[in-house]
Amino acid sequence: VSTQSTWGPSETILKFKMERRRLRPIADEEQPSSQMKTALLIGGALVAAVGLGYAAVKLRQRMDPVGTAKQLAVQAKEVYKQDPKQALELYSQAINKDPENHRYFTNRANCYLLINSLEEAFQDAEESLSLSPDNNFIAHYTKARALLKMEKYEDGNVAFKQVLMEAPKDAEVVPKCNQFVKECDSKIQEAQARRRRTNPTRFGNKPMFNSTPTLSTEEQQRQQLVRLIAETTKKQAGS
Repeated sequence: VSTQSTWGPSETILKFKMERRRLRPIADEEQPSSQMKTALLIGGALVAAVGLGYAAVKLRQRMDPVGTAKQLAVQAKEVYKQDPKQALELYSQAINKDPENHRYFTNRANCYLLINSLEEAFQDAEESLSLSPDNNFIAHYTKARALLKMEKYEDGNVAFKQVLMEAPKDAEVVPKCNQFVKECDSKIQEAQARRRRTNPTRFGNKPMFNSTPTLSTEEQQRQQLVRLIAETTKKQAGS
C-alpha cells in the first residue's frame, strides 16, 4: 500500500520544495546565467575580430609587399644595436618582400659586421653595389670595413679611397676613412717588410720593386774569376 496516499497537502508541498531545492544546482549548471551568456558572446566576438584582423594583415602583406618591407626595416633599425641578430632576421624578411632595395642589403651587411660574419657582410655589400652602383658610398664603406677585418688590406685600401671619392665632404665617414687608409698602408708596409726579411736574397735592403737585380753569391764569384783571368792574360801579353 502506497504511503503517499496518506500525505496531506502540507506534506506534499514540503516534499515538492525539497525536490526543487535538490535539482536547482543541476539546472543552474545546464542553463548558463545571463552574465555567462553575455561573456560567451563577447569572447566569441573578440575571437572573430582577432581572426579577421589577422586575415586582413596577411592580405595587406600580400597586396603591398614593399610597404610590409618598410615596416620590417623600421623594426630592424630600432633593435639594430641592441640585438643585431634579430635585426638581421628582420632585414632578411624585408629583402624577401622587396629584393630590389639596395639599402636593405647594406643594412644587413652592417648587422653581419656586428656579429663578425665577415664573408656574408662582404657579399651583401657587393649585392647592394650591384643593385645601385652610383651614389652608394655607404655600401663601399661597409665593404671596405669587411675587407679590413678580413685582413685584405690592399683591397680594403682601394675600397676606402673609393668612399673618399664618392663622399669627400661627409663629416662622419671621411675622418674614419682617412684613419682606415693609414691603417691599411701601415699593414701593407709591414707585410712588405716581412717579405724582405724572409727572402733577403731577392730583396736585400733595397725596396721590393728595385729594377736592379741582386746577383747571387755564385754569380758574383764567377764574375770575379772572369775578371781575374782577364787581368792575368793582359799582364802576360804585356810582358
